[in-house]
Amino acid sequence: MRTPRAAPALLLAALLLVAASGPAAALAAFAVTRVELVFPNGRGEITVPLRYPQLRAFGMLRFSAVGVVRATWKVDGRILGPVVEPTVFNEDLIVATPELPTFEPGLHKVTLEFTDPKPAFKVPTITYFVTAEDYEDFKRRMEKLK
Repeated sequence: MRTPRAAPALLLAALLLVAASGPAAALAAFAVTRVELVFPNGRGEITVPLRYPQLRAFGMLRFSAVGVVRATWKVDGRILGPVVEPTVFNEDLIVATPELPTFEPGLHKVTLEFTDPKPAFKVPTITYFVTAEDYEDFKRRMEKLK
């Protein structure tokens, strides 16, 4: 049988145990374990005509624990948009870019720069090439081929 004096000591020990294994411990284990970036074609590269509408890239992300991921989509080193998403235990997170700029011909690089958690590996960069042919001209040319 416990004495009344032992109860506060047991309560304190229980609170310390909960604090040590609670949110702080969960956040410490939160890490990026996998990043795959792709375009709608499922690859890390794509070619599109000038002013191609609604081109997006997707990130398939995996984490070691539950938390909130904070990252930034970048195109050619310029900020395109933020990512702030909660993760779900044991499920991959899929995030999409805002519409990618296709108004400038040439090669463009897309990546996801993590703020929290920072990955222990180099995040991939994917590329898209914008041709000099305008999207409307491209559509007309494709219609003629049918």
